[in-house]
Amino acid sequence: MIALQSNKLNRLFKSRPKVTVRPLRTVLPILIALICLAWVLFVTPAIAVPDWSYEGASDPGHWSDLQPEYSLCETGQSQSPINLRSQEDRNDNEVLSMDYHPSPLDEVNNGRTLKVIYAAGNTLTLNDQTYELVQFHFHAPSEHLIENKSSAMELHLVHKNAANQLAVLGVMIEPGAPNPYLEDIWQHMPAVEEENASPLDIDVSSLLPRDLSFYHYQGSLTTPPCSESVHWAVLKQPIQASRQQITTYQSRFHANARPIQGLHDRTIQFSHSLS
Repeated sequence: MIALQSNKLNRLFKSRPKVTVRPLRTVLPILIALICLAWVLFVTPAIAVPDWSYEGASDPGHWSDLQPEYSLCETGQSQSPINLRSQEDRNDNEVLSMDYHPSPLDEVNNGRTLKVIYAAGNTLTLNDQTYELVQFHFHAPSEHLIENKSSAMELHLVHKNAANQLAVLGVMIEPGAPNPYLEDIWQHMPAVEEENASPLDIDVSSLLPRDLSFYHYQGSLTTPPCSESVHWAVLKQPIQASRQQITTYQSRFHANARPIQGLHDRTIQFSHSLS
């Protein structure tokens, strides 16, 4: 009986399939390949599209190469900034008015410029269209030229209407007396990629000159994606800032101005201040 059971067990083990044990040197390359694949899929971040800047391989001359959405930066026929020129005695009688009020000072440093987010309810009216102020920011040196002349800095007040159309008010800044309103903004300037919402109020109307005579033309954003159909109103009279205030901004943001673009078939209107 015992011999019979032993024979059955022997036949059972002989009938089982053989298990092949691969040497480690055969399995190891497969394990390494699987680990590398998992790293690529789950750990390694996606390769980012090169970001735009004002220098190097991503400077304004290369913006259109960085993303398809930036193609207008090269092909657009209504690009900004431009050289603003007009006859001194010309008056196109366009109407520009602002209804600005104090807003909490909310600053963002995006590494390219200092942007101040403005509270709702502040408007600019250009002819028969009203736009709400969204934010303002700075460029150094100025992006626009006025009668072939550059300024030390340029302030851009960005507005949007109910149809998401943009109007930008440009204000030149020249060296001169210290500007107490700019000083408040500079003192609360956040570090790169940070936001600073202070309890201080700022009234952007204090950053406008007395004379509101302005140039008006159809242009674009001066940064990617360089979208067109932007109404530009650039004041002829500058405001002042001390050389130290200008240097403070330049030391934080260096040169952040797009080069002058071609005028092509556009016209520039110039209207004297009504005040």
